[in-house]
Amino acid sequence: MNKTKTETGEVSITFELSAEAAASTAVVCGDFNGWSLTASPMRRREDGSFVATLVLPLGRYEFRYCVDGDRWFNDWHADDYVRNDLGSDNSVVIA
Repeated sequence: MNKTKTETGEVSITFELSAEAAASTAVVCGDFNGWSLTASPMRRREDGSFVATLVLPLGRYEFRYCVDGDRWFNDWHADDYVRNDLGSDNSVVIA
């Protein structure tokens, strides 16, 4: 995960999901987009990994990757992890 401050004071965050997920589609879902399965699609690279860049206001955000509409993955390079109501962990990014 790469982070860069923008001229407007927000943070540009590049989310990356490795090819190990073996997915056809991937989406970044989090509290910054209402956990939407369509708001932040990721682009598939030739090597099978996925990438998406989002610009977010300064803050702390929980997120996960949803692949193929029904499998969830954490980002192992996240800033932190927090337990969710479903009995698993969410990744955390601090913008």
